[in-house]
Amino acid sequence: MRKQFFGHFVNITDVTGNIGTPALSLLSGAMHALEGYLEALACEVAPFNIKVTIVESPMEVSLLTIPVVLADQLPQYGSETPVGKLRGLLTTSNVFPERAFRNTILTVVSLGGLENPPGRIVVGKEAIGQIKDKLALLSEDLEEFSAISISADYENYNIF
Repeated sequence: MRKQFFGHFVNITDVTGNIGTPALSLLSGAMHALEGYLEALACEVAPFNIKVTIVESPMEVSLLTIPVVLADQLPQYGSETPVGKLRGLLTTSNVFPERAFRNTILTVVSLGGLENPPGRIVVGKEAIGQIKDKLALLSEDLEEFSAISISADYENYNIF
């Protein structure tokens, strides 16, 4: 891609890469790490006219289309806890998320050939709503605690 001076990486993650999701802490952590890597990679390859797009699919695409191996259940995570409920769903469900899967594929295909593709695209109305809610909470926290954050700036310390 560097040699030809163009290219486009498209990586499919899911909405847990943007939102910490109860009962999916390991998946959320892995997806966050992957998305952070891809954001940094996008900056590194931009001078070579190489684009990077993160496609955040609905979480059921990952959960219900990829084989999941579960560790032994701990007694603290009984069937009524979020972890227990998800575990029950994953062990008993044989549903294929056809619509979410199809919409993810259509989104990926729609990116092909775009001169200026997005750095990130979210698939599905529900996922968009979840991310908007997260951004609203983040924005509120930034505003509410900005004085504390700003007080940590190094200009406030006379160490030199």
